[in-house]
Amino acid sequence: MQPNITTPTTEVSNSNQATTSRPTVIGVNEGMSKQTRSKSSLVSRNVTIAGHRTSVRLEPEMWNGLAEICRRECASMHEICTVISGHKPNGSSLTAAIRVFVMAYFRAAATEDGHNRSGHGPGGQLMMTMMLRKENNPNTPKK
Repeated sequence: MQPNITTPTTEVSNSNQATTSRPTVIGVNEGMSKQTRSKSSLVSRNVTIAGHRTSVRLEPEMWNGLAEICRRECASMHEICTVISGHKPNGSSLTAAIRVFVMAYFRAAATEDGHNRSGHGPGGQLMMTMMLRKENNPNTPKK
């Protein structure tokens, strides 16, 4: 559940002096257009954890990373998610545990040699590409 946003309300009395009254609580989706509310980058999929079906919402990149892990480990998504669920900290959501697992899996697999081959690091292709995109972006503020 996401927190509500609290904003103070201002009332104008007959003496034309503004007074602040109790705050108004605005729900997360209130004040947004219907189009903005319905737009989400999360993709919902069903996974079976220890024989029980549940729904998980993740970014497409996380689903792709999880699918890559399944391919590399020769395991189904359900098997991997069951292992993740069994090792997640108490009070942590399955979604958060999957995100941490995917990041930790690829971080553990990262090596200096792998970074160099992929163009990461100072003067690497990745940073040069990002800098060129920034320079060519008309919305980038000029120094």
